[in-house]
Amino acid sequence: MATVWLNCNSDTLLKNDISKMVEDDTITGVMIDLSKYKSNIDSSKPKYHNIQIEDLQNACDILIDKYNDGEDGFVACSIDSRVVKDSKKIINEARELFDAVDRENFMVSIPATPEGIDAMSKLSTKVMNICATYVFSPNQASQSVEALTNLERGCEGIIRVDVASFDELLNVPLATNNLSKDRIGFFNAIKIYNQIAQIKVPYVNTKVCFSNMDVFQTWLEPSYYVEQLNLENAILDLSKDVIDYISENEVGEAFEFQTKHIDAFLGYLTYANVSLQSVYDELLTSSIKKDIAEFEKRFK
Repeated sequence: MATVWLNCNSDTLLKNDISKMVEDDTITGVMIDLSKYKSNIDSSKPKYHNIQIEDLQNACDILIDKYNDGEDGFVACSIDSRVVKDSKKIINEARELFDAVDRENFMVSIPATPEGIDAMSKLSTKVMNICATYVFSPNQASQSVEALTNLERGCEGIIRVDVASFDELLNVPLATNNLSKDRIGFFNAIKIYNQIAQIKVPYVNTKVCFSNMDVFQTWLEPSYYVEQLNLENAILDLSKDVIDYISENEVGEAFEFQTKHIDAFLGYLTYANVSLQSVYDELLTSSIKKDIAEFEKRFK
């Protein structure tokens, strides 16, 4: 069903773990968020902010057989979040990173802000794999897919949909109004998945990637979101802890909810005085702000 990528947050994982995980068919790709990435960086080697270009190249080389066999095989890395309000700077950052790594199975992650979507539209005419990240709303998803319709033949795009942030934000007002908790995150993700399945453009390979899949609720199993989102042709972007857990515990195929049933459930948000659009806006703004603060702390 879905394939699994490692959400890699340290050079220790990137250098020491991914080779065996690829060899064992545990993962088919790697996703790196630079704002969360920890490294013991050697400043004498070429680097992009907090990561060695050589490490990215080595990771791509480890995954190249997967890529050649059509089993994902990508290494995706985010750009500097401090440029997300400037389309031209996003384009320059993305080109700089993609050219520096110089691997056909490398992918650049760009936040789906209005400026990021504009940049993706322009970059999709180049030879480049692109991941639209920080996607919270169906509107962001459709705009990102549209931006990637010009992808050069052989290049691929990913729409990376955030999952658990919704439940973190909404569980309290839902519980206060006696409404079911822990469902908005994966329902919203499935709604976007269904939407993209309907609007896919022929010859453009665009997959949905579900991210932020670690549970924060003590009453849920670590595999909770995985069990809800193990869908055909999707990607599960998972931490090593979750990967280790599901490797020891069987996970079945997810139930494929229809959008009309999801919309019926989301309609109950009105009873909790929750505007879903306001939630989308808040999550995007807060996520970008958090990343920018982390970059500024590390790279002044």
